Amino acid sequence: MFRRTFFFSCAIIGVAMAAAYFYLVPIRPQDLMSYQRLQEESDAIRSPTTAPIEQRRGKVQKEIWGESHFTLQAERSELQIDQGEMQERLHWVQADLQEYHVSASEGYLNKERLVLEGNVEIDHPTGKLFADRAICTLQRHRPQRYQFLGNVRLFSKDRFALADELIYETEEEMFTLQSEIPNRVLYCQEGLDLSAPLVKIDRKEGTVRGLGDVHFSFSLEEKNRLDEVFKKYL
Repeated sequence: MFRRTFFFSCAIIGVAMAAAYFYLVPIRPQDLMSYQRLQEESDAIRSPTTAPIEQRRGKVQKEIWGESHFTLQAERSELQIDQGEMQERLHWVQADLQEYHVSASEGYLNKERLVLEGNVEIDHPTGKLFADRAICTLQRHRPQRYQFLGNVRLFSKDRFALADELIYETEEEMFTLQSEIPNRVLYCQEGLDLSAPLVKIDRKEGTVRGLGDVHFSFSLEEKNRLDEVFKKYL
C-alpha cells in the first residue's frame, strides 16, 4: 500500500512540475512557429502523397541494429523519401558486416538490401573478394544473401577463383560461382584445378563440385589469366 501511494505521489509531482514549467516559462511566437514547422515536416514524411523529400549529408556513420549489428560509413549521403519509401545513396562506402569489411565507390541502402557499385572489395580474416557490383539482401538488418557481379576474384591462402558471378547463401553456407560463355569459372584449391561453367562450394559438407563441361586442368590461356590477375596479391 505504501509503495503504491509512493509511486502515485511521484507521478502527481512529476505532472505538476511539468505543468508549472509550461505555465511559468513564457512561450514566444517564434517557438510556436518552429513547433508548427516541425509538425508539418513530420506529417509530410508520413504522408503517402507527399512530394519526394531529399536530404544531403557529409561524413555519414550509421550503427544499424537488428538481429545483428553492422556499421556503415560514407563520405557523403543523399537520402530520398518518396511515397513513404526511403532510399539512401552513399558515396565512398565502408561497412562492417559481421566478420566482413566492405568498401566500394558507391552504394544504395534501404531496409531490404545494400547495393554496392564500383571497386567492390570484401575483406575477411580468411581472404579477399573483388567485384564490380555487390547486392546484400537483408532480413531484420541481417545479411541473408550476397551476390557479386562482374569480374569476380576470390582468393585466400589456399584457394583462388575467377568468375562472372558469385552467390553466397548465408544460411546454407553455399557458394555458387558461374560464368557466361565463352568465359569459365577457374577454381584452384590445394592441387585441385577446376575449370567449368558453374562451381558449387558447400562449406557445411566441405565439398567442391563442378557442373557442366568440367575440366580438371587449366589450359595455357587459363593459367596465364590466373597468373596475371593474382600475381599482385601474392
